Amino acid sequence: LDPDDDDNFTEEIKLAEGADGYPDLVNKLKHRFDYLPLHRACYFHSYHTLRGNIDSIQKIAKADLDACSKVDFLGMTPLHILALSQ
Repeated sequence: LDPDDDDNFTEEIKLAEGADGYPDLVNKLKHRFDYLPLHRACYFHSYHTLRGNIDSIQKIAKADLDACSKVDFLGMTPLHILALSQ
């Protein structure tokens, strides 16, 4: 895969379905969680204590009752993000 070849690069990966070329893909990935705070909290959970994570998740879930069912541009819920992050 050649990331300098916009068309070829994105055609060969599933991420291409959510982006219009390599620059658009990079931009979308950089801003993937801008309006999805629960996704962000799940993605960065390893940077915080268990108590901090629980507090953040509870605060976000109380503020947005639909937060758990929202999906990002890749179709992933917060649970998907948590299951895949380390």
